Amino acid sequence: MQTTGIHRFSWFLIFWVLISSLLILDAGASSLPERLGPRTLVNDYEQLLSTSERAALEQKLTGFAASNQVGITIIITDTLYGLEIADFSARIGEEWGVGKAGDESGIVITVVPAKQANVRREVFIATGYGMEGAVPDATARQIVENEILPFFRQENYYEGLDAATTVLMQLAAGDFPASEYGQAEDVPPGALLAPFLMILVIFILLSRSKRRFSSPGKSIPIWTLFWLLGNGSRGNRGSFGDFSSGRGSFGRTGGF
Repeated sequence: MQTTGIHRFSWFLIFWVLISSLLILDAGASSLPERLGPRTLVNDYEQLLSTSERAALEQKLTGFAASNQVGITIIITDTLYGLEIADFSARIGEEWGVGKAGDESGIVITVVPAKQANVRREVFIATGYGMEGAVPDATARQIVENEILPFFRQENYYEGLDAATTVLMQLAAGDFPASEYGQAEDVPPGALLAPFLMILVIFILLSRSKRRFSSPGKSIPIWTLFWLLGNGSRGNRGSFGDFSSGRGSFGRTGGF
């Protein structure tokens, strides 16, 4: 009887430890930061922006929310509470009630500046389901890559967020469709002809001088030179530096 009692106690102890561990893990994963203010839209927990920069963005986003019923919230934090940035952004959108109630017209921009050690620098745009038509996946990613990251690489954080929110506001307001964003600008006719004229001039000069471009012990054919010139002008495209980016969607309860 005593042995049976010990076994029961052991199983009870194991069960209690497992349940307690699951509750602790769930509590850790479900906890999220509180807004810096009841209706604050620029929540900078890392002091990445100056006071005047935060105030300027806050005024910009508050005015847009009042006139368009679209809430754009910025959260800057190195602490994602054990979540991936996509899940964290979606949870913020849901639990903070970003956007107009019932329309799910909210957008969350999450920035992880990695001021703390062993934290990956990331930027993420999450949208409510009601904004997916205005800001689809590909467009949101382009906004991160085109508007935010170039400024962030120069440590111009306000400029990047200002540029991104401007585009998001224009898309949300219907100033232009997402299909038009990121399209190549019209190229002047002369710009298309210029590379061919340059090649022609180089070819004529080389023919007249009868010189050859060479490296130590080996000549470089002229067409190889042209290929190098052409490819060298393209630059390194698609590099994010040490920032990574992404986008996701969230449904939510509550309102802005």
